[in-house]
Amino acid sequence: MLPCVCSGARHAHKATELLARARAALFALLFAVIQASTAGWGSTQVVLGFVVAAVFMALFLAIEGRTPSPLLRLELFKNRAFAITAFVTVIGMFGFLGTAYDSSIRLSAIQGFSPLKTSLAFVLIQGFTLALLPLISYAMPRVNPRWLLGGGFALIAIGDFWASTVPISHVSIVPMIAPLALVGIGFAFSVSSVTAVAVNTVRIPLAGMASATTSLLRDFGFTMGPAIIAAIALSRAASTIHAKIAASAPLQHALNGFYGSVAHAPPAQQPKLAAAVGAVKSGPLGANGVPAVAKLPNGHTVPLNPLKDVAFHALGSAYSFGYVICGIAAGVSAVLVLSALRADPHHDADELAEAEAQQYRAAKTEPQYA
Repeated sequence: MLPCVCSGARHAHKATELLARARAALFALLFAVIQASTAGWGSTQVVLGFVVAAVFMALFLAIEGRTPSPLLRLELFKNRAFAITAFVTVIGMFGFLGTAYDSSIRLSAIQGFSPLKTSLAFVLIQGFTLALLPLISYAMPRVNPRWLLGGGFALIAIGDFWASTVPISHVSIVPMIAPLALVGIGFAFSVSSVTAVAVNTVRIPLAGMASATTSLLRDFGFTMGPAIIAAIALSRAASTIHAKIAASAPLQHALNGFYGSVAHAPPAQQPKLAAAVGAVKSGPLGANGVPAVAKLPNGHTVPLNPLKDVAFHALGSAYSFGYVICGIAAGVSAVLVLSALRADPHHDADELAEAEAQQYRAAKTEPQYA
């Protein structure tokens, strides 16, 4: 009894250590990606974040590879079909939630639509998952889930590319309804079938592990979508704004006048004006959030933020590019699912079985301690 208790305690302790390493790796990775939008991709803290993430992930994988009862069966990825499914799960779900983030920022923070109108985007993006549930439940046992998954990713890609062509200057949300509806329909089919596709690539005893691993990878893709799209879009918008300022002497003069206006404003207006200057200096979204003109108590308007129009169009271009990135991710996923997953599943299962047998033989030869 005592050896069993000791062995269980050691296993629980190792599991805790492994989870700590995995958490540290993911935290460092997210920190680096998010900070890159403001600090720059080559800054010390961003590079250090990527290094820390790589080190802890390498430690996690190294220990998992030697553990007889791992949290994550690395041998699963020797199965070609499962490895492809895992890859498309990450980048496909990255594309979907990147689209959701992109839409929320574009419609609310950039174009200034009300929360009610902005929420329409999320009804379209996520509401179809519930609305199409009866159809998907009927189709799953009758249609190869690979076709549902690949078709879903293809619809997401089409919707993203379509959304990227809608001008930011549109004053109506109507042009965004059709592309976002395609994204929502595509997500409904892909998220419902991705686990079925993954489970079908492995033998029955490993179905539970394959399902859990797929859920983990799906959530990882969800996490990275907003972080990466935000970093790329905001960096791109900031670069465009800086280039516009550097190329226009009148804009530089107007901007310097705006920054120096706090000192010359009446004392009662200085706090609000200082807040406006601080918002413009904070970054592209702040520069877009401050109006171009201010209304005086007597009803007259005066110029306020000279960067408003520049920031508006820079953000519009940057977040349209974000749709393109998401569309490419979903499109690559669709192509891989519909083409590369045609490999013989028995061959992959045999490879996995051989890898398991090798691990079992290695575990039997290791000394056992109480």
